[in-house]
Amino acid sequence: MTNTLKKLESKGLVKIEPDELSGRKKKVTITLKGEELHKQAIAASAPMFQEFAERFPAEDIAKQIAELRKMREYLDERRYR
Repeated sequence: MTNTLKKLESKGLVKIEPDELSGRKKKVTITLKGEELHKQAIAASAPMFQEFAERFPAEDIAKQIAELRKMREYLDERRYR
């Protein structure tokens, strides 16, 4: 996490400051440059998400999630046998 945040900070996308109450914690805030890049990324990905939503309707995804949940529960129950 620290490495990722330092990279974002070096690009001017976030600001990292010490937490006033803790010597270990840091306060991370997005900069104006970071906000603008975020908006651009969302706008650029919107067509792909629209295409995805048209190809995979929400009700189909809900069915798949239910099946995946059953698989996970099955595997979790047998994990430490």
